[in-house]
Amino acid sequence: MATYVSKKRIFLERKRRIYRRKLFLHRLSIFLISLIFFALIFLAWTFFNRFFSVKEVCVDMDTPLYSQEEIVEVSELKEESNIFFCHKDEIKSRIEKKLPFANVIDIKKKFPSKILINVGELKRFVTFKTDFGFVTTDSLFKVLEIIPSLGSNVPIVNGARIVDATPGDTLCLESLDQKTALVDLMNSLGKDIMHSIVEIDISNLDDIRIMYENRILVKLGSIGGIEKKKEIMQHILTEKIRSDEGGKLDLSLFLASGKVHFLPSEMQVK
Repeated sequence: MATYVSKKRIFLERKRRIYRRKLFLHRLSIFLISLIFFALIFLAWTFFNRFFSVKEVCVDMDTPLYSQEEIVEVSELKEESNIFFCHKDEIKSRIEKKLPFANVIDIKKKFPSKILINVGELKRFVTFKTDFGFVTTDSLFKVLEIIPSLGSNVPIVNGARIVDATPGDTLCLESLDQKTALVDLMNSLGKDIMHSIVEIDISNLDDIRIMYENRILVKLGSIGGIEKKKEIMQHILTEKIRSDEGGKLDLSLFLASGKVHFLPSEMQVK
């Protein structure tokens, strides 16, 4: 009986050793396979990053205001950056925010490691007269610059209540009605007429006024019916009023009465 128990104990002990050895080998094989797997991933990732890292940033520029070095610097594109993770919208936003006059027209990726940036220049469209200086914007009201004195030959907007005028951001007006009226007015007049406008007064939205070629004050009244007012104004200014004549052109009652009043000034424009 004792011999049988001893043999059984030896058998069980041997079985445990075999199980522990198999368990050890199984765990070792899993560890080695995992180690090889992660090593392969690391090598692949290293190769991927090195092969597709940005090595060259080329800037095609149509503006003398900034240098290629400035464009590359504010784009924050670095040589170790992976070209796949360089998002065009983010690059465009960084450049146009930090360099207000920059207009990023296009960004192209040339694989494996080259990025091309095409940059133009935004043009001054209007200037807002404020208590802290003159705020110049493009046609979409992006703030281009804040200057202490008038320095650009673009229409001056008077009477706008400005909340925020941070260069690189969109101009924020206190009154949405003012902004809407100004947008409608500018869109209706078009760039051709806007080039001849010296001043726009929107301090009273029921009595909007513009100064044409610094010789004719045009009273538009409210922004309502601006397309019709623009047509009759353009006809009168080009066909009925001499190019050396100044005065006041009143269109404020045109929609209600169909009448337009022009009061010439006593002095002619030289």
